Amino acid sequence: MTALEERVVAALPAPRGPLSACVLAALRDGGPPRDLPPVRDPYGEDEQLTLYCLYELHYRGFGGVDAEREWDLDLLRVRQALEREFLGALRAEVPPGDDVEQEIAGLLTEPVEADGAGVSYHLLRDGEAWQLREYLAHRSLYHLKEADPQAWVIPRLPAAAKAALVTVEHDEYGAGDPERVHARLFAAMEAVGLDARVVARAELPFGPVMRARAALLEGRPLIAPGQRTEEIVVVAGARR
Repeated sequence: MTALEERVVAALPAPRGPLSACVLAALRDGGPPRDLPPVRDPYGEDEQLTLYCLYELHYRGFGGVDAEREWDLDLLRVRQALEREFLGALRAEVPPGDDVEQEIAGLLTEPVEADGAGVSYHLLRDGEAWQLREYLAHRSLYHLKEADPQAWVIPRLPAAAKAALVTVEHDEYGAGDPERVHARLFAAMEAVGLDARVVARAELPFGPVMRARAALLEGRPLIAPGQRTEEIVVVAGARR
């Protein structure tokens, strides 16, 4: 990746409603946002696009938008109001909990009894090339930022949590190798039409998640009785 590639920034998107139209016009023209409409739907495309664009000012920004707008007080007030509406709606609709380990386990483990109705299952079984390209385009909004958003929290963490997070961040950013940065690897996936080939494999003992679910997997049966190892493979993409 060249220095020029690193400096590429996105163009301002098309608005999705009156709120994003107002804010995008302010970004384009260099003035304050005028005649702001009220928030209609905290989850709506208009509001979410506006919030995304205001956050993007703290990352790479947009072509033709002055970098100084990152700290524009009028724009920060709009962002604050949108955040309050959005977080208020989330907190009202998502039940609170106090078991952190259980919540994390649920996020990290795909249920064995998953119905296979998710997007990834569709792409695997029935997806077409244009659907995969569309999926990658949407996912890139997250993946091409890599772990940048999590870096904002580092100064606010106590020592043990800070050390653990920085260790994860170090891996996310390629552990010192720019070609191994996860965002760079994801960008390469846009070249769909690859032949997937196994380039390495190893038989390893079950980790803690698989050990905890071994009996359930045997009962399905999804593994052989007494099986406590799994094959891990590394897949590389090659042009057809």
